[in-house]
Amino acid sequence: MPRFPTRVLVSIVIGLILSACQKDNLPPISLFTVSPHQGDSLTVFYFDARETFDPESPDFGIQIRWDWDGDSNWDTEYAQQKEYAERFKGQGQRIIIMEAVDPHGLISQSRDTIYLYEDNPFLDTLTDPRDGQKYSTARINGYWIMTDNLSYGMLLPDSIAQTNNEQVEYYGFMNSQDNLAYGGLYTWDEALDYEYKPGLQGICPPGWHIPEVYEWEKALAIFPLSGIGLNYYMGPDSPSGFNLNFYGMMNFITPGDSTLGYYYEGTAVAYWCSDKPIKILQDPDEYIQRIVFQKYFWSIVPHLYKHSDYNNHEPIYTYASYIRCFKDKT
Repeated sequence: MPRFPTRVLVSIVIGLILSACQKDNLPPISLFTVSPHQGDSLTVFYFDARETFDPESPDFGIQIRWDWDGDSNWDTEYAQQKEYAERFKGQGQRIIIMEAVDPHGLISQSRDTIYLYEDNPFLDTLTDPRDGQKYSTARINGYWIMTDNLSYGMLLPDSIAQTNNEQVEYYGFMNSQDNLAYGGLYTWDEALDYEYKPGLQGICPPGWHIPEVYEWEKALAIFPLSGIGLNYYMGPDSPSGFNLNFYGMMNFITPGDSTLGYYYEGTAVAYWCSDKPIKILQDPDEYIQRIVFQKYFWSIVPHLYKHSDYNNHEPIYTYASYIRCFKDKT
């Protein structure tokens, strides 16, 4: 049996101990964020992978590369750079893949998606056969939508209530004829022509109807409905073609009431839906107030919203909102 010097034996023992204690090397943890998640060909998307790390190696040993369109063909070489700013052409959802590699050659990937808007090519015009008025329309996510607010009927001053009198009636924003280009403000009863069933034509032109909540949600699912991107992607001359104007709604206790809580100019807008009303308040006289569905859009401009005092049963407002009709699907 061969004899080894003592120092050789010690080295062998230490090596065996270290080998037994050493854990398997792990791949890096790949992490990145992207901002914003929606944009167009002019938008600069910022990608930040600085949170990527390796359990065994210093962060400076990690390199990353990017696939900007999810086709598994890498668009950058491996590099230690962790921040990128990119613009993209095209339209639709785009998958972004980031791959990290550690000094031992182990890799991991992470991915996210962005959405690119381009100008909507599906634009048209609707002529209302009842009065000859023309409205712009756009097909958005499979739904044809009026991109002008309805203004059918007879203009009323806000001192007169809309009633079921076989004459469609509407108010003007701020009770002014100067604002009629923004369309008419209708109570929910007037909008539904005093019939109460989701999806009805209501006072829309023939072949069109007051949309249900789910139709709004499906048609506009890819667009921001509030915040910094709302004006850009939904407003006039926007890629969506939706032509959103922030001329809110109107609310009052009784027609002509001096405490009108109207209007939200430049900050918000609400459109009627045809869904069944929600009963939310019972006052001391056993009266059930009917609150109906509306679709709200809020801009980034600070806004005020005057609420009724539900706890003390203060009077509840009547609302008048705009209408965007949806085309019937055949």
